[in-house]
Formats: sequence, structure tokens, C-alpha cells
Amino acid sequence: MLGQARSREEREARNAAAVMRLVAKVLGDDPDRPLTEALICELHRLTTEGIDYPHNTPGAYRSHAVHAADYVPPRESQAVQELMSRFVDWLNHGQGKDLPAAVRAVAAHFYFISIHPFGDGNGRTARAIESYVLYQGQINVVGFYSLSNFYYRRRADYVEMLDYVRFQSGGNLTSFVQFALDGLVEELGIVRQEVIRAVSEIVYRDYVGQILDMQASADASDRMGIFLENLGVPTAISDIRGGRNVLGSIYKGLSPRTLTRDLKFLEERELIKREKGFVRRNLDVMNRFTR
Repeated sequence: MLGQARSREEREARNAAAVMRLVAKVLGDDPDRPLTEALICELHRLTTEGIDYPHNTPGAYRSHAVHAADYVPPRESQAVQELMSRFVDWLNHGQGKDLPAAVRAVAAHFYFISIHPFGDGNGRTARAIESYVLYQGQINVVGFYSLSNFYYRRRADYVEMLDYVRFQSGGNLTSFVQFALDGLVEELGIVRQEVIRAVSEIVYRDYVGQILDMQASADASDRMGIFLENLGVPTAISDIRGGRNVLGSIYKGLSPRTLTRDLKFLEERELIKREKGFVRRNLDVMNRFTR
């Protein structure tokens, strides 16, 4: 059973990647291409293809009743067809067309998931639709992310917000939109930190190269450059000295004092930090070059 579950998760991940590629290609070819029923069905097909979901046909609307916890979507296939037609008309020609991209994406997510037009995979398809609209609105073109991670982290709150709009707010989407937009801000913050970290790594390597080239001999520069390149996590200095860490191979055949001198050289130039017998790269040194 564990093997089957893992296999399904892997297939779902591959399918999600295929959906991302399709969205990027479609909007790369035509940035203004509307999200049609045919395209939604294709997103669903890619999302659920190769996965044995009961009573689900990839890319085809359901013809049977479904439910999502206490919520029961429209039952008849004719109603599903009609609602999906009205949905894409609202999105492309109605009030939805003029909404800000982020609000439009979240509202589209809510309306689609409430129609629940497919036998399974509606949640993932709703997130694909949301991502499509965000991508088209130039909100996530560079990194291509969606609100999926936020919804998974806040699953209980997500369901509660859906139910509140359906059963208590009289159809007013404000609370769900606000919830999702708070999640978008949170996701953007995470992406920002990842970008800053990646840029710091790149700039740090360039900075190290300049310092070593100007202030160390050729042999020492090469040796310390390799050392820093492979110093991925805080590492015990005793493990390096004792050859219990791969970094120890850099100093094989050299005097023990060589490692001591190198560490002193790097620490004085703030390229590393030593704390409680451990050594790590000092990426914080890059902060002096940023606001």
C-alpha cells in the first residue's frame, strides 16, 4: 500500500509539472489567450491522467453526483455544463474580466471548485486555473508558483472559508478573497527570501574569488576556493582535521598548520564564521553591499 501511495504522489507531482509547462507554453505563445472550457478540460486531463481516481475521466465533465464534506455541488450533468459555460463567460466577458488579476484568480478558484465539474481532481484543477490567471496577470511569470502550498498549510482554514461563503455570507466572496490574498503575500515573502538567498550565494562566490585572487598565493587561493565551495553546512573542524569529513581530503598530505592558517585567513576576511568548534560560510558578509 505504501508503494502505491508513493507511486500516486509521484505521478501527481509529474502531472503538476506538466500543467505548469502547458500554462507557460500557452501564455508564452499567446499572452492574451482566454481560459476556455476546452483549455480547462485539458488542464484537468493533465492533472489526473494516469491516476486511478474512481468515477473520473480525465478531461471530461462528470455525469454523477459528488460531494465535498457538507457541500453538495450541482448534481445533473446538464447543470454542470451550463454552469461551466457561464463560468468562462463571467471570466472572459463578464464582471470577472475587469477584476485585478489576483482577485480574478482567487474568485475563479472559488467558483470553479464550487461547480466541481469533474469526478476527481477538482482542487488541483482549481489551483491550475488560479495559476493560469496569476501567470497571465504577470504575477508569477518568473518563478511560477501558485497558492497550493498556502492552501495545504492552512487546509482547515481553507475549507472553513469556502463553507463560510457558501453557507453564511450569502455568496459574498470577500472573506475568501482576503484569506487567499493574505496567502499570496505570504508566498511572495517566501519567494523573496529564496531569491535573496540564491543571489547572496552567487555574489558570495564572486566576492570570495576576488579576495582570494588579490590576497592569497595561487596554491592557497585554489585550496581555499575549493574548501569554501564544498562547505555547504556548518561542519565540525575536528572532523575536517581527522579526515572524517570530505573537506579533510583537501588537506591530505599537508601540515596540520595549513588548515589552521587557512581558517585564520578566511575568518579575518569574514568569509567564514567559527562557532563552538564548527565552521560555516559567512553569507552575512554580503549584507554590507545591500540595503
